[in-house]
Formats: sequence, structure tokens, C-alpha cells
Amino acid sequence: FRSAINGMIRAYDDNDWEAASVYFNLMLMRALKILPLEENREQVAFDLMHQILVYLSKNYLEPINLDSIAKSLHVSKYQISRVMSSKLHTSLPTYLNQLRIGHAMELLQTTELTITQISEQCGFESERTFHRAFKNEFNTEPRKVRDRLKFNENKENSSVANITQENNICSDRAVCSDRPICPDRTITS
Repeated sequence: FRSAINGMIRAYDDNDWEAASVYFNLMLMRALKILPLEENREQVAFDLMHQILVYLSKNYLEPINLDSIAKSLHVSKYQISRVMSSKLHTSLPTYLNQLRIGHAMELLQTTELTITQISEQCGFESERTFHRAFKNEFNTEPRKVRDRLKFNENKENSSVANITQENNICSDRAVCSDRPICPDRTITS
């Protein structure tokens, strides 16, 4: 979260709204992963929308279509389609792509997997479908996001190191100027 927040702040300060939007979406997607939907065990009969959302949050990396959800939840595919459009104001493919793109954003930032590997691991049928969904969600390409994340990470690490050295701050955040010998420095003050 910290790197995404810092990246968003930097992008905002630089008036780079596209990058700020990407970082904001990344934070939102990470927050949603931390707070997963769970079945409400107190209710005997679950609301269909809740059942659909729980099913999708557990299975979004697998091949999913209306027929497979309907079969798993023992309802018609028309009921699922109707609930998705009336309650969530979206279609199944759109919602599914948003879940998958959120996972892809995390993999872009935290792994060295290729774009092809990420698209496969996130449940997309093809890399082309992944690129189309990603561009639709963020109005940019996955590779550009990865490059920007790496650039900002390097920039952040560099500026943290510079600030640390300039302000005589140790890695444990103690101020070195008050200490005759600092364990983080090779020279004494």
C-alpha cells in the first residue's frame, strides 16, 4: 500500500492523472483483496446477488460463463444475467474482467512475470483479450503500467536514499547527528 500511496501522491503532484488513476485503482483492488467477500452463515437462504459475488470472488481465475455459474448455483443463467445488470449495473464479462485486471495489476507490481504469463494466470482466454480488457479499464497498456511502476519504484528508492543521506537519518529512523557513532554510517561524526 505504501508504494502505491506514494506513487499516487507523486503522480498527483506531477499532474499525471493517468498514473494517479492507476495507483488509486491498485490501492482499491488491494483493499478489496484484503476484505474478501464471505458467506453469511447466519442466513439460511442466501441472496442470489451475494451468492454470485462470492462465487466469482472465489473462482474468477477459472474459465467462467453464465452457464457454469448457473449450474453451480442451481439457478437459470437468465436470473444471473438479470441480477448482474439490475443490482450491479454491469455484465458478467465486465465484472469478471475487473476482478481479473485487479489481480493482474498486483502481479504487474509484485512479480517479474511476463505479460503473457500474467494474462494466463489471471484467467484470460488470450493475451489479446487481456490487453483489450486492461486498456478498457485503465486506458493504457499493461507494459506501460509496469514500466511506470518500475520507474517510480526506482525513483522512490533513490529519493528515499537521498533524503536519508541528506538528513542524516539511519535506516532505523534515528537521527545520526545526535550520535557520535552511527551503525549505518562508516564514518563517525
